[in-house]
Amino acid sequence: MTADPKQEDAIAMLEYCKGGVITGGPGTGKTFCTKEGLLRLEGRSVALVAPTGKAARRMAEVTGFASSTIHKLLGLRPGVPPTYHPGNPLPHDVVLVDEASMLEVPLFARLVGAMDTRRTALFLIGDANQLPSIGPGRVFADIIESDLLPVVRLETVHRAAQRSWVCRTAPKILEGKFDYEEADDFLFIEAADEEEFANELLSVTHTLAKKYGKEDVQVIAPMNVGDFGTNVMNEALQSVLNPDDGSDSFASNVAKGVSHRIRAGDRIVATANDYDRVVFNGETGVVKQVEGRGQGAVVVDFYDREVEYSKSSANENVRLAYALSCHKVQGSEYRWVVVAIHEAHGRMLNRRLLYTAVTRAREGVVVIGQRTAVERALQVVEDTSRRTTLQQRLSEAVYGPVE
Repeated sequence: MTADPKQEDAIAMLEYCKGGVITGGPGTGKTFCTKEGLLRLEGRSVALVAPTGKAARRMAEVTGFASSTIHKLLGLRPGVPPTYHPGNPLPHDVVLVDEASMLEVPLFARLVGAMDTRRTALFLIGDANQLPSIGPGRVFADIIESDLLPVVRLETVHRAAQRSWVCRTAPKILEGKFDYEEADDFLFIEAADEEEFANELLSVTHTLAKKYGKEDVQVIAPMNVGDFGTNVMNEALQSVLNPDDGSDSFASNVAKGVSHRIRAGDRIVATANDYDRVVFNGETGVVKQVEGRGQGAVVVDFYDREVEYSKSSANENVRLAYALSCHKVQGSEYRWVVVAIHEAHGRMLNRRLLYTAVTRAREGVVVIGQRTAVERALQVVEDTSRRTTLQQRLSEAVYGPVE
């Protein structure tokens, strides 16, 4: 692949600048720029990181360079001080953060606080059109809008990517348009009533999971509650993707008066920041082990580490993740995505949410629901503003306080 002028700018920024941002949608070459930039940085100490274990693992796969979570880089572990902090800064020349749209203020503050900026360059790579982070702040957007760091915006979808429905359609979604035409990597299934919707969802997901593996297929919906929400979907999907075999399980409190039984083999998501175990809201994993009566023990593989819970703590901290909300999948990537979208999702429908859902797919997308719901989402441009002071603080750090 030959770099276009914007990509050359991005690669040169990684090689020569002391910090910066690369942003762009699917097919615009963020990964290509990262790989080429890393090759240009040979001889320097580089830390390649991402906010979650799954994103870090994916980055290692596509670049061929070692990658880790930010937590692992900093040595954040339960009950002990971090390895790297302001008194003992990171020993790297470059820190490169992928999926930076997921960054929330507390984690970003820890990362920057552990850097000696006289030595270490910081680069952020991500898609500015995704939903903002689950946690507080809008770090990625604030840094881009501050104009204090160089920003390269990759906008051209390249020829190889043009064959992908996702790469062709994602920019159209941001303009309020959608391509419904069936393709090898896309299918739209109209399913208005609850029974038809449920049948199509289970059939399609089960078929894809058998072909690609259940870890590579993700159902995404705008919201958790209601007949067309992820809470209902997860129970149904569990019954076909990980049927009850009578093994030990634990209850997971999904909502008031609603709980699911989770067992080994189930996909789960963390639902809150757990600083004792260094597990953060939105991280996904697989239950490896459930043993014992009473409190028992639950072991979850979060892709870069295994974490142990008691059954009661797992009850409060993890949920089934066969179906996830759009907010929970931001920054993640799956081989195939099944997007559930219905008029019942009401006020949650908007362009950015639809864009985030379909761009989680590497190979293909199935959309199940109502065309009217898709059109409704396309008409709504979400206000993603949040009240933060990061831009002001960055400006003061560079220019001093405003008189």
